[in-house]
Amino acid sequence: VRQGHQLILVHPHPDRERTLNGLLYEGHKIRGDESFRKPLAEGDLFRIGNEHDALITLTYHDGSGTKQDTLPPMQPIKLSDAEVTIGRMPDNTVVLPHPQVSGYHARLVREEGTYRIHDLGSTNHLYVNSQVVTNHPLKMGDEIRIGPYKLVYESTRLAQFDESKYIRLDALNLKKSGNNQVVLLNNISLSVPPRTFVALVGGSGAGKSMLLDALNGQRPAQQGTVLYNGQDYYHNLAAFSSQLGYVPQDDIVHRDLTV
Repeated sequence: VRQGHQLILVHPHPDRERTLNGLLYEGHKIRGDESFRKPLAEGDLFRIGNEHDALITLTYHDGSGTKQDTLPPMQPIKLSDAEVTIGRMPDNTVVLPHPQVSGYHARLVREEGTYRIHDLGSTNHLYVNSQVVTNHPLKMGDEIRIGPYKLVYESTRLAQFDESKYIRLDALNLKKSGNNQVVLLNNISLSVPPRTFVALVGGSGAGKSMLLDALNGQRPAQQGTVLYNGQDYYHNLAAFSSQLGYVPQDDIVHRDLTV
């Protein structure tokens, strides 16, 4: 219940004498017939169970927000030469040492007061503002993606960010239905901050694989949004496909192969 600007956790429900299985608040067991009242604070965690010992975990956030990991600052790339090459090989003007970056990935050529970027036949393509390009005139604020690197064009320089170790995933209101309108994903929202290990735990048929497939784009949700570092993942699958991996439950190799 809300009192002024404060939310109060009340157990059991004011219209009920008890709950079936009680709850766990910050690790403390509250019996089904036990009265409990607690003003909620940022980060408070409580769990509600059912008769099958399945637990739903809820974490309270008061809207003030918590500090998030931010991308570490990298030295900006100054643009002064008429031609700038970008790639993994050490003789490039700008060296991006990552396996997803081709040896000679892209070239910037100055023309008419700006730069035009060209793909040099890269393996993982060149993206400008989430679109695959072979050559593209740059304007202020354009976002260039080369492997896990994001480069932002700022006229006289490129701001650069290495996102390979700072990936944030957000799911917003994911919904999906199957045959006969059976609900498979019921308005799921979650956030995975950078450098966080998350386990999805549940019984067989609970929808774990369905949710994972919605998050990784194998089987997208029918409604809702998945954000990869703040960008719409479903609309940019190609741009991020080399940065999200998927390990199936079973071997995908033919079982009868001899090698």
